[in-house]
Amino acid sequence: MSMKKRKALTLFIAAAMAFMLLACCCISESAAADGRVYRMRMGAISSPPTPEAVFIEELVDFIHEATGGRIVAEAYHSGTIGNNTQMISGLQDGSVHAVAIPINQYESYVPELGVLGLPMFFRDAEQAYQLCKTPGNGFHEMLEEAMQARGFMIGTWGISAGSTLISTRPVAQFEDFNGLKVWCLPNARIVDTMNALGAVPVNFSTGDLALAVQQRTVDAAYTGVQLLAPQMLHETAKHLFVLSTPMNFNVQALVLSKVFMESLPEDLRETLQEALLRAGTDIHYPLAIQAIEDSMNVLKNADGMTVVYSDEVFTERAREAFAPIAEIFITAVPSALPLYERAVELIAAEGP
Repeated sequence: MSMKKRKALTLFIAAAMAFMLLACCCISESAAADGRVYRMRMGAISSPPTPEAVFIEELVDFIHEATGGRIVAEAYHSGTIGNNTQMISGLQDGSVHAVAIPINQYESYVPELGVLGLPMFFRDAEQAYQLCKTPGNGFHEMLEEAMQARGFMIGTWGISAGSTLISTRPVAQFEDFNGLKVWCLPNARIVDTMNALGAVPVNFSTGDLALAVQQRTVDAAYTGVQLLAPQMLHETAKHLFVLSTPMNFNVQALVLSKVFMESLPEDLRETLQEALLRAGTDIHYPLAIQAIEDSMNVLKNADGMTVVYSDEVFTERAREAFAPIAEIFITAVPSALPLYERAVELIAAEGP
């Protein structure tokens, strides 16, 4: 080998070694103070373009940057690491570290959360969102305490639209709900809502919903508007009933495993918590608002779609039908009474 080639090879080897040394230094700096890099498995039952699925995908890089690489996040949407029940159980045992599904899915584990599902309780989705996420109002702290007592921690709260009804037959007044087979989430308060209206609540996997509507296994679907359009239900169901006074909300949250969070060094845990609060405001909120707007536009402009808005007569009759639900709930779950009473105070203080 010529002197010139040997010199070039020497320079190349030196540069490679310098690069490797720099890389090792970067890895060392990004590792946790205890020398560990933590893996964070995040799940969602929904699929893109729904906000929760997109949110956990965007969190992967956000968490890596916020923690300096000390946490390597992985996003699993479309139920790829389990259904809602399996993911919630995974949070409790620490095999799943974060889940983005409606908070009312946790009610069988945290019965006090039933307050969030009481029909026509909150003025609108924004009010429910603000009461949940605002530290220092008492309601926020009681929610978090109830969750932590069952092995969950709130990473960040999210907003969702009020539930909307899309149907294969016209719905315009209270009587039209009588005998209507309505797919809805298997949440007790939402089921109570449908029963009070005289409807027949039905639940099965979200993935089977479009076919069920097409085959008339169900007459209608009642859920957050951001789920209706991606399911393409408007291709078969041509009647949209929009509640002028929303009945229920799928309050969203990124819920963390308490087992996982307590396994992190204190400084890293605090860093992650601060990052997720920012992500809720900066990433999830605009994603959700845009998805709600886009979905409603798709539904309203679908060929042959009839859109009806509920009137005051419907609202008053619905309120009358819903009146016993809160009392029955509090009687069954007395531990929810302080949460309920604090929410009533905060709602009253805001005024109409």
